[in-house]
Amino acid sequence: MMSALMPATETTFLDLLFLSNWNTRVVVLGVSALGMAGGVVGSFMLLRRRALLGDALSHATLPGIVLAFLVASAMGFGVKSHGVLLIGATCSGIIGIIAVHWLTSSGRLSRGPPHSAWS
Repeated sequence: MMSALMPATETTFLDLLFLSNWNTRVVVLGVSALGMAGGVVGSFMLLRRRALLGDALSHATLPGIVLAFLVASAMGFGVKSHGVLLIGATCSGIIGIIAVHWLTSSGRLSRGPPHSAWS
Protein backbone atom coordinates (compact mmCIF):
# COMPACT_ATOMS: atom_id res chain seq x y z
CA MET A 1 0.00 0.00 0.00
CA MET A 2 2.82 2.40 0.88
CA SER A 3 4.73 1.65 -2.31
CA ALA A 4 1.67 2.53 -4.42
CA LEU A 5 1.39 5.94 -2.79
CA MET A 6 5.08 6.91 -2.79
CA PRO A 7 7.75 6.91 -5.49
CA ALA A 8 10.33 4.14 -5.37
CA THR A 9 13.13 6.41 -4.14
CA GLU A 10 11.15 7.53 -1.10
CA THR A 11 10.14 3.94 -0.31
CA THR A 12 13.79 2.85 -0.49
CA PHE A 13 14.80 5.72 1.80
CA LEU A 14 12.11 4.77 4.32
CA ASP A 15 13.21 1.13 4.19
CA LEU A 16 16.73 2.27 4.96
CA LEU A 17 15.61 4.69 7.67
CA PHE A 18 13.48 2.15 9.53
CA LEU A 19 15.95 -0.75 9.01
CA SER A 20 13.35 -2.97 7.38
CA ASN A 21 15.92 -4.86 5.30
CA TRP A 22 17.84 -7.65 7.06
CA ASN A 23 21.15 -6.75 5.40
CA THR A 24 20.83 -3.15 6.54
CA ARG A 25 20.26 -4.27 10.12
CA VAL A 26 23.33 -6.53 10.06
CA VAL A 27 25.55 -3.80 8.61
CA VAL A 28 24.33 -1.16 11.08
CA LEU A 29 24.81 -3.57 14.00
CA GLY A 30 28.33 -4.52 12.84
CA VAL A 31 29.41 -0.94 12.26
CA SER A 32 28.04 0.09 15.66
CA ALA A 33 29.91 -2.73 17.42
CA LEU A 34 33.11 -1.89 15.55
CA GLY A 35 32.78 1.78 16.46
CA MET A 36 32.26 1.04 20.15
CA ALA A 37 35.17 -1.41 20.28
CA GLY A 38 37.44 0.98 18.40
CA GLY A 39 36.53 3.81 20.75
CA VAL A 40 37.33 1.76 23.84
CA VAL A 41 40.63 0.45 22.51
CA GLY A 42 41.60 3.87 21.16
CA SER A 43 40.94 5.50 24.54
CA PHE A 44 43.15 3.02 26.34
CA MET A 45 45.92 3.42 23.76
CA LEU A 46 45.74 7.19 24.14
CA LEU A 47 45.91 6.97 27.93
CA ARG A 48 48.94 4.66 27.73
CA ARG A 49 50.60 7.09 25.30
CA ARG A 50 50.64 4.58 22.46
CA ALA A 51 48.25 6.29 20.08
CA LEU A 52 50.76 6.30 17.22
CA LEU A 53 51.25 2.54 17.54
CA GLY A 54 47.86 2.02 15.91
CA ASP A 55 48.91 4.14 12.95
CA ALA A 56 52.18 2.25 12.65
CA LEU A 57 50.39 -1.10 12.78
CA SER A 58 47.82 -0.11 10.18
CA HIS A 59 50.51 1.14 7.82
CA ALA A 60 52.61 -1.97 8.42
CA THR A 61 49.80 -4.35 7.43
CA LEU A 62 49.26 -2.84 3.98
CA PRO A 63 52.44 -4.29 2.37
CA GLY A 64 51.48 -7.72 3.74
CA ILE A 65 48.04 -7.49 2.16
CA VAL A 66 49.55 -6.46 -1.17
CA LEU A 67 52.13 -9.28 -1.10
CA ALA A 68 49.48 -11.82 -0.10
CA PHE A 69 47.28 -10.62 -2.96
CA LEU A 70 50.13 -11.03 -5.45
CA VAL A 71 51.11 -14.45 -4.09
CA ALA A 72 47.49 -15.65 -4.07
CA SER A 73 46.97 -14.59 -7.67
CA ALA A 74 50.28 -16.18 -8.77
CA MET A 75 49.53 -19.48 -7.01
CA GLY A 76 46.02 -19.78 -8.42
CA PHE A 77 44.05 -19.00 -5.27
CA GLY A 78 41.17 -16.60 -5.50
CA VAL A 79 42.57 -13.08 -5.48
CA LYS A 80 40.01 -12.17 -2.81
CA SER A 81 40.82 -15.13 -0.58
CA HIS A 82 40.21 -13.71 2.89
CA GLY A 83 42.36 -16.28 4.66
CA VAL A 84 45.42 -15.58 2.54
CA LEU A 85 45.00 -11.81 2.87
CA LEU A 86 44.55 -12.12 6.64
CA ILE A 87 47.70 -14.23 6.97
CA GLY A 88 49.67 -11.68 4.93
CA ALA A 89 48.38 -8.78 7.03
CA THR A 90 49.13 -10.62 10.27
CA CYS A 91 52.70 -11.51 9.29
CA SER A 92 53.42 -7.99 8.08
CA GLY A 93 51.85 -6.48 11.20
CA ILE A 94 53.94 -8.66 13.49
CA ILE A 95 57.09 -7.64 11.62
CA GLY A 96 56.03 -4.00 11.98
CA ILE A 97 55.44 -4.31 15.73
CA ILE A 98 58.83 -6.02 16.13
CA ALA A 99 60.47 -3.19 14.17
CA VAL A 100 58.80 -0.52 16.32
CA HIS A 101 59.78 -2.36 19.50
CA TRP A 102 63.36 -2.68 18.26
CA LEU A 103 63.50 1.03 17.42
CA THR A 104 62.28 2.04 20.87
CA SER A 105 64.43 -0.41 22.84
CA SER A 106 67.73 -0.15 20.95
CA GLY A 107 68.19 3.59 20.79
CA ARG A 108 67.63 6.72 22.74
CA LEU A 109 64.32 7.37 21.04
CA SER A 110 61.13 7.67 23.02
CA ARG A 111 57.89 5.94 22.07
CA GLY A 112 56.63 8.80 19.88
CA PRO A 113 59.22 9.29 17.10
CA PRO A 114 59.59 5.67 15.93
CA HIS A 115 55.83 5.26 15.74
CA SER A 116 55.41 8.43 13.73
CA ALA A 117 58.46 7.68 11.56
CA TRP A 118 57.13 4.20 10.82
CA SER A 119 53.76 5.47 9.72
